[in-house]
Amino acid sequence: MTKDDRLNQLEKQVRGLKELLYGMGTITLVIVIYLLKPGLFFSDITDVIKTRELKVLGEEGGEIVSIGTNTEGHGFITTYNEEGKPLVSIGCNKNDDGSINTYDNKGRRFVSLITDKDGEGNIAIYNKEGERAAAIGINEGRGAIETYNKEGERLVALGATGYDEGSLSTFNKGKMLVGLGSTGDGEGTITTYNKEGTELVGLGTNEPGHGAIVTFNKGKILVGLGSTEEDHGFITTYNKESQQLVALGGNEEGHGVLQTYNKKGKTLVGIGGDRNGDGFIVTWDSHGDIISLPHKHEY
Repeated sequence: MTKDDRLNQLEKQVRGLKELLYGMGTITLVIVIYLLKPGLFFSDITDVIKTRELKVLGEEGGEIVSIGTNTEGHGFITTYNEEGKPLVSIGCNKNDDGSINTYDNKGRRFVSLITDKDGEGNIAIYNKEGERAAAIGINEGRGAIETYNKEGERLVALGATGYDEGSLSTFNKGKMLVGLGSTGDGEGTITTYNKEGTELVGLGTNEPGHGAIVTFNKGKILVGLGSTEEDHGFITTYNKESQQLVALGGNEEGHGVLQTYNKKGKTLVGIGGDRNGDGFIVTWDSHGDIISLPHKHEY
């Protein structure tokens, strides 16, 4: 074999070796790309992340989201603005019930969605001083709305009575001023109160189902206006112990009647008309016995 033959054979071997190396490199590259394919051995989605607290930072490096546990061991999520003030928080209140709070750009709470101690939902709205301004919730299983003054004292309450009938109450520094509601018989009532929350005037219905007005002094009845079963109007006045003093009304015959009473509630004088249409005056002693009676009077 000549020198030229050996060189030609060597060149062929080198070219074959290069082709082999190129082929192996291509195969290796394909295998690596395949193995690194997302979702095969190295997924870009992690099923579970375990950590005690997670903080998300904004472009300026400030905390914008925080996920973790509070001092009571309950989970929470809080979002923040660029100044680090809370905007929304989701967590648990002191009764171990879920709660959601929203805040203004200064970190002041404005709205809260919570569960009360009875396990019923409530929405509370706050003013810029942090005092509750309004609330929507449930009272003994019935819907209720309340508004408050800047000191957090109740002003207006809309809800339902114990008879499942609507009610409206207004307040002054937490003391009731006016109450609109109903009786157990489904009849409307209006009651006004003084600044101490004591009844002053009551508007409603009496037992026959007629309209009635009652005035009070320190909770005691002073005057009552209404009507009788015979549909006759009447007015009754009382002393400070709620004993009748004077009654003006109508009798069964439809004649006007006036009666006065002593402090024990005993009738003293009766003025009216009998069944014949004749007027009469009758007087009684302190024991309730008749003292004088007209000659023509007939009962």
